[in-house]
Amino acid sequence: MLLSLPVVYLFRTNIGLAAWFVGVAVWVTSRKTESLFGAPPNDLWAWVLLLLAVPAFVTRLREDARGYGFLLASTALALAAAFSLGQTDDLGARSFWRCSFAGYWSVVYLVGIVSWRGWSQPRPHPFVGAGWIGILSLGVFLSFQASWRTRQWQNAVDLVPRHFPDLLAGGIQVAWVAAAIAFAAYALWKHRHLNLAPAAFAPAVVAAWAVSKTSANPVAAALVVNLFLLAVGILTLLRGIRAGRVYEANLGMVVVAILAIARFFDSDLEFVIRGVAFIAIGLGFLVTNLVVLKRKARA
Repeated sequence: MLLSLPVVYLFRTNIGLAAWFVGVAVWVTSRKTESLFGAPPNDLWAWVLLLLAVPAFVTRLREDARGYGFLLASTALALAAAFSLGQTDDLGARSFWRCSFAGYWSVVYLVGIVSWRGWSQPRPHPFVGAGWIGILSLGVFLSFQASWRTRQWQNAVDLVPRHFPDLLAGGIQVAWVAAAIAFAAYALWKHRHLNLAPAAFAPAVVAAWAVSKTSANPVAAALVVNLFLLAVGILTLLRGIRAGRVYEANLGMVVVAILAIARFFDSDLEFVIRGVAFIAIGLGFLVTNLVVLKRKARA
């Protein structure tokens, strides 16, 4: 990979840049040791490999930020960073992976919605789509009580690593959370008209993590995440209805529907009650689309 790095800079190719990021992801995932979740300390070099290509990435960003080649390279960068963070979480504070990934997907979403806020393509920017998928996937997983039941909660605090690689990994974990909160504050100050509700994911997960660490209560932690997802769904739904955007209104309904379905698997409700709830969700989609279409017709 190091021998191929000059190709990225000499030929200034998006495909070469994307291949470099994919190579980083392959390298870091192929270094698994005795188990799927094992990570040797020198896996932290993945971040150095990613940083080596950042100047080329910035150059391509300035030249062709909307080209399909650059979008491919951007998507490869997002995936490579996600794989690298997964390995870093194995070295740092292991229970803190929930917070670090919440911060990571929040940053991805914010980069897409703020940096490409004038995106005019029919589909949302890949970073916005990836951010939504990451936030919803992790959020639904953390909305289950079982996701907060783990032996690691027996330790008082696991944010004090004993060795330098562990300390560095813990710093990277905290850095992603800090970056997400700082970026969200900046977006709230400069771009209040954007849908910034998903950007509150990192603080919500940190709050749930703190509740679990202090009280060892998985119910309270899951409740925090459930309330966050419900708020995001409702706010996105209302934004879509007010602005007359069908896709945004449906996205809000999808968030609420996914949360409701997840609770069906996490509870002992009767079959009839679940069927009625599914019918209610379907009617909700129908009514939402009718309201949005009527607003668009009046406009």
